[in-house]
Amino acid sequence: MDFLILAVAIVLAIFALNLIIKSLIHFFHFLDQAFRPFISKTGKVIDKKFTPSRILPGQEFYDPETSLTWGGERLIPAIYELTIEIYSQQVRYRIEKTFFDQFAIGDSIIVHHRLGRLSGRALINNIEKPTPTA
Repeated sequence: MDFLILAVAIVLAIFALNLIIKSLIHFFHFLDQAFRPFISKTGKVIDKKFTPSRILPGQEFYDPETSLTWGGERLIPAIYELTIEIYSQQVRYRIEKTFFDQFAIGDSIIVHHRLGRLSGRALINNIEKPTPTA
């Protein structure tokens, strides 16, 4: 009987240890993805603080609470479209910004969100002025 209790205790200990190890692996993988600088296709280092995982490559994203910081200044809203690069994947990003002519392809911008859902740096690959709607 003591052998059976010991065997069950060993099996439960192995399952618990496995769960702890998997949790630690996921935790450190998250830290690596969240705080690791990465290199874009153009070779520029982009310092990412948070990965906007809910944005998929090619998906258009728009949020009126999103703003840009460029050259240390927060920009006044005006809707334009950027194509940015997140982990070497092209993402179409519709955003509110102004001072459109100050931006150039290849600039690094900081993407902010009031709730922190989008935070970090992104590389501008393409800039398109919105087409006027009647």
